[in-house]
Amino acid sequence: MTKEQFKSKVDVLGGTFGFTTDRYEGMVGVSNREYIIWADDLGYGTRQVEESSDREPRNIGEYKNVDELLSTFKVDGELFAEAVLPTIEKLHTVYYV
Repeated sequence: MTKEQFKSKVDVLGGTFGFTTDRYEGMVGVSNREYIIWADDLGYGTRQVEESSDREPRNIGEYKNVDELLSTFKVDGELFAEAVLPTIEKLHTVYYV
């Protein structure tokens, strides 16, 4: 997925979008033009509740706009826009406003 494709998908007033790559899974939440994103290893979202109830995803961030997210958010020390985004085939709409 390109930066432009990502921007056009999440340029909404509110919604939640999931993604999966061969290495990561995560979600992007949009609310009042604020962006929250998390990414972790595959399987993070399906782990037993007792394993993960007090644990946040390894990579998480909150941003005022999508450009800030793309220029700042890192996943395991690498810029999301360069290391993970190109491997995302599709953002899956979980919830859309």
